[in-house]
Amino acid sequence: MGESIEVRVAGLFVGQFDQVRSVSADRLEFDYDGIVGDRHYGPTKKVSVRDKPLQKVEGGPRMRNNRQYSALSQEELGEISRILGYTVTPEAIGANIVFTGCPQLTLVEWQSVIFFESGVALRVHRDNWPCRIAGGSVQADYPDELDRLDVKFVAAANGRRGIVGWVEHPGFVHIDEVARIEAMPPVQLPKA
Repeated sequence: MGESIEVRVAGLFVGQFDQVRSVSADRLEFDYDGIVGDRHYGPTKKVSVRDKPLQKVEGGPRMRNNRQYSALSQEELGEISRILGYTVTPEAIGANIVFTGCPQLTLVEWQSVIFFESGVALRVHRDNWPCRIAGGSVQADYPDELDRLDVKFVAAANGRRGIVGWVEHPGFVHIDEVARIEAMPPVQLPKA
């Protein structure tokens, strides 16, 4: 593996089933299907616009769930808020885990692993692309503002929205728990 960085859990959240928003929690229970009680829980997920090539697969519209959790850094969330000029909360954009200590969490390479003190291990699939749906949830926090925060959020959160992935080893994660991100080295593709 490549470099590692130590981070601390600053916030935990469970996604609600009927909306983007998540709600604060003292701990999260992870099993091999994701976060128990979260809207992204399950071994499979519906194929979305982000999975466009798979929309053509016969037998769709479901695929393996590679988005069992989302994590972002407190530092990146602060930067998104600064750029927008409005406070963006983890709950508004449906986050599950907020770390402190990794100002560029979104840049962690795919296939890296987050190891928690409790024994939980989470694999990184990719960065979490910002979308207007999450931006609409931010806009809902400021109903009297006419700034089109749904659109502006996408630009402000680009490269700062954190990461998504799946569970490699189950257990419980608690607030203030320390974790170590073992980053995979950048991928080099062979020349044709």
